[in-house]
Amino acid sequence: LEAAQARAKEFSRAKMRMHREVQKDLKVKRQLMLDALAAMPEDLRKLAMEPDYAPLPLNRWLPTDTAPFEMMGEERAAEVADASPQDSIFKKKRKKRQKRQ
Repeated sequence: LEAAQARAKEFSRAKMRMHREVQKDLKVKRQLMLDALAAMPEDLRKLAMEPDYAPLPLNRWLPTDTAPFEMMGEERAAEVADASPQDSIFKKKRKKRQKRQ
């Protein structure tokens, strides 16, 4: 029990150390950004401070859970396209097994 508590405390210390490093890194980056803004000429600083509401490009890459349909076989692509978001992997496998029988 004591060994587990010691490991838990060490884990907690390591996580706090990581958290502090991330916070320090973010603080440094923010300060560098503010310093860069302060070094800009006034007219450019005003432009840099305005929010950009331009829409994102529609052809940007988005991470997905499945490969693009072009990379799958026709049978697998149809299976994925027919599945609802609530279907789990286990349900899909069960359906596949039932189809075979």
